[in-house]
Amino acid sequence: MYEDYTHYVPGNQERLRQFVIRLSTDYANFCDHVIAPSESVAELIRRRGVESTITVIPTGIDLAFFAGGNGRTIREELGIPPSRKVIGHLGRLAPEKNLDYLAEAIALYLGQEAGAGSCCLMVGGGPSEEPIEKIFQGRGVADRLYMAGRRTGQELADAYAAMDLFAFASKTETQGMVLAEAMAAGKPVIALDAAGAREVVHSSEAGRLLHGDADVETFAGALAEFPLAGDAYRKHVDAATERARVFSRQHCSRRLAGVYEQLDREARRQSDDERHSAWDALLARVQTEWELLAARASALVAAAEAKEDSKRER
Repeated sequence: MYEDYTHYVPGNQERLRQFVIRLSTDYANFCDHVIAPSESVAELIRRRGVESTITVIPTGIDLAFFAGGNGRTIREELGIPPSRKVIGHLGRLAPEKNLDYLAEAIALYLGQEAGAGSCCLMVGGGPSEEPIEKIFQGRGVADRLYMAGRRTGQELADAYAAMDLFAFASKTETQGMVLAEAMAAGKPVIALDAAGAREVVHSSEAGRLLHGDADVETFAGALAEFPLAGDAYRKHVDAATERARVFSRQHCSRRLAGVYEQLDREARRQSDDERHSAWDALLARVQTEWELLAARASALVAAAEAKEDSKRER
């Protein structure tokens, strides 16, 4: 979803958005087969004009790794009281992740009676760190915000293990891998209904999927209503863990291998006349490189024309 990240590049963002959409679409159409990480992305690129065959296969995750975290180490390091219930989030802390919204919702919840025994754990780094801290300060709950910074390796699994509930509000994901990782760690999820998230939080038992346009109060209310202890909570934990199995590395790699085997069988059915010699293969590669360059130029022209059309309309 490159178009959702053009704010990092100086210049005309709308023109750049049109360029990257056109370029990625043309590139996909040069392929015999396209792997989409989620059904939402598959539907999106079809609407944009991708005609190549598309198969939806998420990037697999290591279930055992994420299930093997030790939350106590992170809690002790950051000074989180053992009795606190932890609302967690993990990922790059950047504007495109809708973190102002998420911080407002969690801070609002923590300021209510229902959230008095809870705190927030933010894992990751990025330009939204300071805005997040200011939101919690404005709500008077800065003392219950724990910023863990970037974590890798075992500390990543430990961070998930330190949480009781995973909160997520991004609308720019292609497959919501952090949601699958959190669920593999046995953490139920509350997220907005958006691309990537809706494929992971598939069952209400594994968490809550709120309307994509839900306001801050609605998200905070969902946090307040969600059970964080007892049999009801354990039922959600079991459902989240079971759901994560769909995203296991073994399951996804077997499906991907199946696509390659299918393409190999199709190639073997070609007659000798259809097969390229070494020289033909080289020419085909040069032609493909040329077509990619032409597609890039075409995308630039289309973006420029779209800009001029919008100017005339105004």
